[in-house]
Amino acid sequence: MISQETSRKIYNAHQQIKDGEKLIATLKESVDKYGDLLIADAFGRRKGLELHVPNSESSWSVYGVPPELCFKIIDAHIEGQRKLLAELNAIAAVEAA
Repeated sequence: MISQETSRKIYNAHQQIKDGEKLIATLKESVDKYGDLLIADAFGRRKGLELHVPNSESSWSVYGVPPELCFKIIDAHIEGQRKLLAELNAIAAVEAA
């Protein structure tokens, strides 16, 4: 039987891939519509990209992240999750045997 932990990891990898692909589609739509990566905040204001890194005390943020970096980072994350998913599928096959 496939373990709960392996199943959870497989689900999470699938979800990260799905979310990453959706994010890229949304960002590309923004570029097509506005000519730049301007995403609306909760108040409808168009803003550039930000990167937030939480830590135990507070968080760090950088603003005005270049769009080309954004796409590269998300693409790399999706590729990493696909590789992880392939490894997890092999683990699941062993567990199921």
